[in-house]
Amino acid sequence: AITLQSIGDAVIATDVQGRVIRMNPVAERLTGWERAQANGQLLSEVFRISHGKGGELVDPVQKVLATGKVVELANDTELLSRDGSRYHIADSAAPIRDRAGEVVGVVLVFSDVTAQYVAQRDLREAFNFFRQIIDNLPLGLNVLDAQGRCLEWNPAMEAIRGISRETMLGRLISETFPKEAGPRYNDVMDSIARALRGEQVVRADIPMLSRERPIWTTVRYGPVRSAEGVIVGTLSIVQDVTERKLAELSLRASEEN
Repeated sequence: AITLQSIGDAVIATDVQGRVIRMNPVAERLTGWERAQANGQLLSEVFRISHGKGGELVDPVQKVLATGKVVELANDTELLSRDGSRYHIADSAAPIRDRAGEVVGVVLVFSDVTAQYVAQRDLREAFNFFRQIIDNLPLGLNVLDAQGRCLEWNPAMEAIRGISRETMLGRLISETFPKEAGPRYNDVMDSIARALRGEQVVRADIPMLSRERPIWTTVRYGPVRSAEGVIVGTLSIVQDVTERKLAELSLRASEEN
């Protein structure tokens, strides 16, 4: 009993009719029911749950009584407290057996995971927000880890290099260069190495190799740092300057003629 009162999770025990026979202070706080009021009530009256996206859930105690097995709640389960508060919870229900092995009740253990749920939701929303920005950038974006493996490759980068994101992710950048790259390959790898040392590097008006049509780019390399300030990779921002470069070449040719 002392352990039940001091445990950090909420605990409710029921008899074989699914009526509450015991609950601890955490369960009282989350359900909004005092133990004296809850005793003898059907669990469904005290422990009111629904799916966070709408719809009722199967009473876990009734399922345990029917199957004799441990039952865990589905993700996104919400508990409606007696005072109208809502909590996202994680829970499991298990049978209570007597010495003969007969089920004589159910113990329900659950915890308030609202803070974790909100944090995960905010993280998903932030990720979706930045995903939209990255995907709609008119500039190519290429992120590598410290070993040179591709972590990000946006649609503009796909258009510039002619290589899909699915093909690039997880690959070493050194594996994607054509055999004829030669000195240009060395220039790229040197720029990445300098970015890993914390430098900002710009390579302007570089012709792209192995494309059917000529493409010129200006590439800016920089370090990617962790929250602690440690360099963990590199970021390359690639601008397609082909239109300007072709205009310059056309103007130069007309002046020479």
